[in-house]
This record gives sequence, structure tokens and C-alpha cells, in this order.
Amino acid sequence: MKKLKSVFCLSLAVLMLFSMTACKDNPTTEDSGSVEIEYEYIYQSNNQDGNSDDDANSDVGGDGGSGQTGSKDNNKDDDSYLAKYKELAKKYQGTTVRYATWKDPYQNEDGDVVKAFMKEYGITVKVDMVGQSGYSRTIAGMIAANNAPDVYFCNNDFPGCLSALQPIDAGKIDKTDPIWDQGMFNASTINGKTYLVNTVGNIWNEVDCVFYNKRLLKENNITTPEDYYKAGKWNFDTMTKVMRDVKALGSDYIGGYLDWEVVLGLMNADYYKWSNGKFSNGINEDLITASEYLATCLKEGLIRNLYDYNCRDDFLKGNVGIALTNAYGLKKTGYWKKMNADDIGFTYLPDYDSKKKAVTCGLFRGWGIVKGSKNPEAAGLFLRYYLDVNNYNTSKAFISSEAESFFFKLTSGVTTDEKHMVVTVGTTGIIGDNGVLLGNVAKNDPTQVRSVILSLKNKIDSDVKTLNDFVSKQTK
Repeated sequence: MKKLKSVFCLSLAVLMLFSMTACKDNPTTEDSGSVEIEYEYIYQSNNQDGNSDDDANSDVGGDGGSGQTGSKDNNKDDDSYLAKYKELAKKYQGTTVRYATWKDPYQNEDGDVVKAFMKEYGITVKVDMVGQSGYSRTIAGMIAANNAPDVYFCNNDFPGCLSALQPIDAGKIDKTDPIWDQGMFNASTINGKTYLVNTVGNIWNEVDCVFYNKRLLKENNITTPEDYYKAGKWNFDTMTKVMRDVKALGSDYIGGYLDWEVVLGLMNADYYKWSNGKFSNGINEDLITASEYLATCLKEGLIRNLYDYNCRDDFLKGNVGIALTNAYGLKKTGYWKKMNADDIGFTYLPDYDSKKKAVTCGLFRGWGIVKGSKNPEAAGLFLRYYLDVNNYNTSKAFISSEAESFFFKLTSGVTTDEKHMVVTVGTTGIIGDNGVLLGNVAKNDPTQVRSVILSLKNKIDSDVKTLNDFVSKQTK
């Protein structure tokens, strides 16, 4: 496998299930200074733009955000901890940390951070570019070949990621450091061992919210989600009205794109519940209600489908009213990067009604140490630096200053303990493609959804056993 610097045009062989070649342009026109990031391309996914962040699988909304004054300034570093890390780093100067990701740092906001880490700590970072599709399987293959990277990026692939992770103790992570999200420690602790880390106020905390087309709604005198939110009337009824008003504009218009996992998440619902290191059957009334709503939207033609993420492309075209997805859309490199930022509105997730408020929800996202890592302690130092929002120039990361402010209002001070994370997608590969199977439940007539979901009880029970067996096996 050739090791190529990012300043070259790369012709790359795609490994795994198919073969193809790709040539990347110079990923940056900025002066990279005296420090360059080293790359190894394991294989490319279908998306060749270097920015594939398919948080579409479900990265906080609801009423919890309204009272927050979030800012990265709320997450100041503790100098005593930083001094300790810098001292420890001397032991690893001249060594290399390998970070496996599909997000090219040179094309995202972390490039400068990676270079600053190398310059300050004297530790080289090699980025293993691994396509997002089949990420955990590829890492598992690298482990088997005694070619394991050090750092793993869990982007909604829990619990499948456990096949490639070792406990974070290998990275000598100091859990008392106040920067760490204690909720992620809790969520990823199994039989007393912790597998993932995250930080409070992390710039990568892609969480769920609502986007809307400002121009489309304004030009057609349609009340916006933000206006409903400010009036205290943003709920499923008013969301439905917005989508109906847009659909009424003509056959070329689509009311909305609703990520079905977001709708379940804001209702605190899921087919599989993860708590205290175990899965359980999540079928309940909230799950049924959320699924009936999706089925109603489909029947009325307010949404096109439930798991075709090409719907995001429709939003880009300007003929979709609203989109329920994660906050990656607030980033300059995000879903709407080809759209005029002035046309992109955003606000919190809607309540179901006056009695049932939206809960904070989003991706199961964290970072871990790969099994077979050859430099786990240096990897721990890298994660502490890489996940520290104070090391980022956040003003360069978002589509506007308003988007930056909203992002940190949405996420700052919200730990994993306070966030509902839908885990259906992460079960794929363990119990099959349930993203399709369970998403299809809402394709039934709304009057039939309840009976269909209840008929799945035995299947979900069986899946839960399979999932718990998998977790147990991977964490022995």
C-alpha cells in the first residue's frame, strides 16, 4: 500500500467489494506550514469529495435547547490537566498515531488542529482514509492483518464498533478531566469497561434539529418553523401544516424530508433500547405514535420516503420545505454546502403536542482506541487534543455566525446522559438491515401500523438476544 502525501493527486484502488480508481485534487490551497499530515488510503467510498459525513443514519433538539446560552467558551481548559498532558507527551515524541476516518482533515475544520497537535506535541499523525461504508469491517480486517490504526471514529455504528474497540484504559484516559462527557463514559461502559470517549461542547457533536428553506417559505407567505417556535407553537400539527402548505404549491414541491430515526428519537422511541450495558425491546406507545405519524405523512404525500437520503438533494434544489436531520447541515462542509446560506433556516425539533415535549436526541457518536493499537497512550493524548473545542477556529466551520451560535446553543452543556440515541442503524451487520425493515413499517396504512409493530415483538425479542450476545462476546 503506497503512502502518499496529500499534496499529490492520488490514484487510488478501491478495495473491499468492488474496484475503481479516483484522483483527488490538491485538498487545500492554504500553506500547510512546516507540518504535513500523512495519509494512507485504504479504500474510497462512493462519495469522492472528502466530506462524506453520512450522519444521515440519524449528530439536539427539543425544548431543552431554548434556555441554553451555549458557547465553546463554556468549556475552558483546566491548565493543570494540560500541563500534565504536555509532560506526558514528551515520552511519545517522534512516535506516530494513526487515525482512521473518511473525513479528509484538509477539507474540514480539523486539518489545522491535527497539524497543531503534531507541532505542539511532537507526535506524528497519519490519517488512514477508510471509506465510511463498511468502516468497522475494514478496521476489523486491518486488525486481523496486524495493521491496526490507533483511533476509531464511532459515527452511529454502535454496537457494531465494539468488534474493533478495546477499553479506553489502554489510552490512559483520565476520566476526572472535566472536559470529558461523563454520559458517553456511562453509555459505553459494559461490564465495568469503557469503550468510547467524547467531550462536552465538542464541535463534532452533530445532533438533531430542523432546517427549512427561508426563501421558499417567505415567498409563499408560509409561517416558518422558527416563527412557530418563537410563538411556542412548534409541534407536529404546525410541522404538518408547513409541509401541507409547501405541497400545495404544486407537483414539483415536497413538504419535507423527515429522517425517520429523528422522528422516533425526539419521541424518545426506538425498537431497541440501550441502557446499563444491555439491549431491551423498545416497543411502546411512543414508538407506535411516531410511526403512525410517519405513515400519515407518507399517505398524504407530504414526504417522499423514509430512508432515501437523496431527499437531502431535493432540499438543495429548493423545492422542499423542511428537513429533520442532524446539525451537520450547519457546517460549511455539510449537507447544504452547495446551497445559498441565506436560504437556510434552522431551529429546534418540534414537540409532539403541548403535553409531550421533544426530547434531546442525536447520533451515538464517540471515539475509541482500536484493538491492536501500537501506540494507544499517544492516541489518548491525540483524542484529548483533537476533541477539545478550544483548539478549533469555529468561526470558519459554520455557514454563518448565526449557525455557529445556534450549534453551540444546541449542544453545549448537553451530555450523552441527556440525549436519546437511536441505535437501529448500528445494529446493521449484526441482525440485518433493519434500517430498511423497520423503516418500512411506516409504509403501511396508518390504521395498520399498530398491529404491524406489535406483530414484531417476537422478532425484536430475538434480535435483543442476538445483540446482547454480540456485545458480551466482543467485550469479554
